Amino acid sequence: MNNNQKQTYEGKSGKGFYRISAILLIVAGIGGVVLSRLSGMLYASGVPSGTIGYLQLFSQHVTLANTDWTLWILVNITIILPSIAMYLVLRNVNKTVAVLGSAISIAYIVYDDLVTEASSLKLVSLSQSYTVATGAAKASILSQATNIVNALPLMTFFSFTVGAVGWLLWSVLMPKTFFRRTTAVFGVIVNVMGILGGIAVWVSALGIFNVFGALLTALWFILVGAQLLRQQHRPTNAVQTGAQTIKPTPM
Repeated sequence: MNNNQKQTYEGKSGKGFYRISAILLIVAGIGGVVLSRLSGMLYASGVPSGTIGYLQLFSQHVTLANTDWTLWILVNITIILPSIAMYLVLRNVNKTVAVLGSAISIAYIVYDDLVTEASSLKLVSLSQSYTVATGAAKASILSQATNIVNALPLMTFFSFTVGAVGWLLWSVLMPKTFFRRTTAVFGVIVNVMGILGGIAVWVSALGIFNVFGALLTALWFILVGAQLLRQQHRPTNAVQTGAQTIKPTPM
């Protein structure tokens, strides 16, 4: 395989992959905006201070809580293909940083879905059981819920910071590609906010970054997805990857 073949994709199938990835990233961004609103509704009265508070809150808003975290799982899944696409776009700028960014992005998806969101859904389920349980069963449910609640700060930290680190690496490389410099700068800002938002679970003064970080990241996804999608409709039918613009080979 020559260097030119390594830097581009072949024909319509590759072009379709980038287009689908772009659309999925836009969908993820829209989903993130919706989820920011749902989370705001769920915690309208504030984040509970203890296990009993979480159980009471979730038992009162079962549908909202289940919808929130189930949608987070689905939104995360839509970021898998875009993570691969962003590696392919950015690898010609710096392959090591590009692969790290996308690998970290996928690691975030796996962790957040299988640990943070799954644990949150389990907590909702326990809240329902807790309201009708008695005696030893009630004590057992409370013990399980306490274990989850005690782990929430660490889970939240990883869920906020891991993805943000990967996307920050993308942002650093983006100015040398077809992405607008303003989009890259915005990405740096929002992903630094995401990292600070993760730290906010232990440093309350940084809580403002927790509030706005997820929403602004969602808007950044929409911008990145829209620019990647627009690149597939250029009049010259060329696709710019990294620092080069290469025309796809005909089918």
